[in-house]
Amino acid sequence: MEPLIHRPNDTCQDALEDLFMCMAATIEDSLMQSGAKPGVDYSYLDLYKLASPFVLHTYKLPEANIHYRCSWPHYYDK
Repeated sequence: MEPLIHRPNDTCQDALEDLFMCMAATIEDSLMQSGAKPGVDYSYLDLYKLASPFVLHTYKLPEANIHYRCSWPHYYDK
């Protein structure tokens, strides 16, 4: 079965959006290994809700240098 979360070849662990995606993908891997079916037994939102505590913990670490976007120019028509 195909997982819900896309697994890109390169991510930036200092970027909040990539950290969330990687944590959610890791949780999805565990669910799938346990027999859960993507889109049936869990959703995207379920994965992100489950990833939230791990992301928050990582974000709070003093040595973490997590950044997040403040503009999204690629979403606007030119």
